[in-house]
Amino acid sequence: MINAGDKWKDEIHQHMATARVAVLMVSQYFLDSRFILEVELPELLQAAEDENATILWILISDAQVKDTLITSNKGNKICITDYQAVGGSLKPLQNMTKKAERIQLYNKLCEEIKRCFMVR
Repeated sequence: MINAGDKWKDEIHQHMATARVAVLMVSQYFLDSRFILEVELPELLQAAEDENATILWILISDAQVKDTLITSNKGNKICITDYQAVGGSLKPLQNMTKKAERIQLYNKLCEEIKRCFMVR
């Protein structure tokens, strides 16, 4: 929680430094954010490489996930699709017309988050 008057960048960096699981809700808007691509994702992806942090992600809407390369803090080029999407599908959540299909994906995400904390 970032409150009015807080130094929001410092808060974000502090929480990302201690995070062991990152849940990414990916859309083209997400990928178009310079702050996400140049600050947040490089830190999270580097933590995944160096500290075994877990990257969990879901495709929310159509996005160029296969074509977007992120440069990690060590200069490695990484693509979000290098990490398995929750549920194993690149079908966007917005294209899931059946409520049951969306609920199944949300439940899978919850299971994966729980699994991450059981393993550690």
